[in-house]
Amino acid sequence: MIDHKDLDVTLIMASIVHDVKNSLGLIQGQVEAMVPELAKSSPESAIKLQQLSLEAGRINHGLIHMLGLYRLKEGMLSPTDEECFVMDIIDDVKSKFVSSLNVLNIEFEVNLHDEDLIWHFDGALVEGILSNVITNAIRYTKSKMVFNTYEKNGYLVLEIRDDGAGYPDAMIQSVQPKTKMNFKSGSTGLGLYFSNQIAQMHCVDDKKGYIELLNDEQTHGAVFRLYLP
Repeated sequence: MIDHKDLDVTLIMASIVHDVKNSLGLIQGQVEAMVPELAKSSPESAIKLQQLSLEAGRINHGLIHMLGLYRLKEGMLSPTDEECFVMDIIDDVKSKFVSSLNVLNIEFEVNLHDEDLIWHFDGALVEGILSNVITNAIRYTKSKMVFNTYEKNGYLVLEIRDDGAGYPDAMIQSVQPKTKMNFKSGSTGLGLYFSNQIAQMHCVDDKKGYIELLNDEQTHGAVFRLYLP
């Protein structure tokens, strides 16, 4: 007979989330493979299927963040110091959304001031942050997204812009320093909280990474910035 006192419920939940995440990823991959062929005969159906795939991707990101926060809490998650080609990171992230961008007719512009730029950060964790932002941006953008990268005050800035309705004020305020995340109010999401934690774990001397949210004054679209020291 199992002694319930010996059960680590948190560990069991993490294991279940991991299994569900893998299954959902498999389903999403199969759906993505169907979209190009379906687009030839029924573009409207292809768009609906692509939107379904994006929703599956959003749920998958949520599960990944739950696992990440569990590992963070248990001291099992820390960024690696990798020498990364920034252009390679952008290409890897963009490749995940080629089908969505094409089917939904969304323009994706990339502006990189130095194509040979190298920076030190955890490539996998940063790709996860950017993928989550793009997944959400695609849901709200009208027709165009812009990915800018540049250096500012000793930081690498990875910036994603869309031409949607912008971030709610409460969400913008939620990532300000010393502001406590409030999940009950719906003012922020798990992905945003996780991204903030990962950014802050990237440290160089007295500098820490951070994220910034704002709305473009001219287009009113959302602007996400990830600062890495």
